[in-house]
Amino acid sequence: AAAARESPRRIIARARMTRTSEIADSFAAVVRDRGDAPLLLAPSEHRVCSARHLDATAHALARAFQALGLAAGHLIVASTGNVAALPALVLAALRCGLPVMPVDRSTPTAELLT
Repeated sequence: AAAARESPRRIIARARMTRTSEIADSFAAVVRDRGDAPLLLAPSEHRVCSARHLDATAHALARAFQALGLAAGHLIVASTGNVAALPALVLAALRCGLPVMPVDRSTPTAELLT
C-alpha cells in the first residue's frame, strides 16, 4: 500500500517556528560589515546583489507578508526556482517566523491545494 500523504495542515502545524532565526539575526552583521560588497552572483539573470540589496528586498517582502496577514502557523510555499530573489525571500520568512516550503515550478496548483 502506498504511504498516505501528509495533509498541508499537518505540515504547517509541525513547521511552526517558535523563535527567531540565528541566520536572520547574523545577517545584520554581514550588512553592517560588508553591506555594499558583492554577495550574490546570478549570471543567468545578469545580476550582482549586495548584502544591503538583499536586506532591503527581504524587508520589503516581510512587510508584504505582514500586509497579507501571514503570521505564526502559516506556511510560505515558494515555486520561485533558483533565482537571485530566493535568499531574500528566505531571509524575510525567517525574520517573520514563517517556514518556507520550496516546490518545483512544474507542480500543479491542484496538487499544492490537496
